[in-house]
Amino acid sequence: MKIRETIVKKLVKGKVVLDLGNSWGDFSDLIRSHSKEYYGLDIEPGADYKKDLNKPFNLNKKFDVIIAGELIEHLENTGIFLENVKRHLKKEGVFFLTTPNPTSFRFFFYGLFNREPDFGGHVKYFSYDALKLILKRHFKIKEMGFNHYVTNNKNRGKLSWKIKFNTECVIGNIIPRLSPHIYAICKLK
Repeated sequence: MKIRETIVKKLVKGKVVLDLGNSWGDFSDLIRSHSKEYYGLDIEPGADYKKDLNKPFNLNKKFDVIIAGELIEHLENTGIFLENVKRHLKKEGVFFLTTPNPTSFRFFFYGLFNREPDFGGHVKYFSYDALKLILKRHFKIKEMGFNHYVTNNKNRGKLSWKIKFNTECVIGNIIPRLSPHIYAICKLK
């Protein structure tokens, strides 16, 4: 199982990057610190571009790398979102996205108690196979797999978070489909 930050550092190094949904968290700081040029896009104020990713838009600029970390599950119109990404990706550019894995150990564990994890604001979930099917309609998939991430978590210094993180990593390394997140690296067709 891969760590999201390790993948992203390699993808953005020396590149012009568009970070989608960048209004919070230290993941954006990591991307910014490793890229040549960094631009953020969010519906919230404070981003370089303020846009609704559920609606078509044109920034009149193309990017080497477009990142959507834990974003697609918040959007109601996946097709428009992916078309927006295509419109702004350079010919040889890379689109990287991550999303929670609804077949993960975490969902299974919560399901034992007739609950699901409280991620707040998620309107849909994508299994590995469903995400692959949707992405193939818009992009050429270069790599796809399961991952974990360590940024954007205010609790990571707590012992309970460390136990949960390490447990999920061990389980994900043994049975990848039980990993907490899915990632994809895509290119234009």
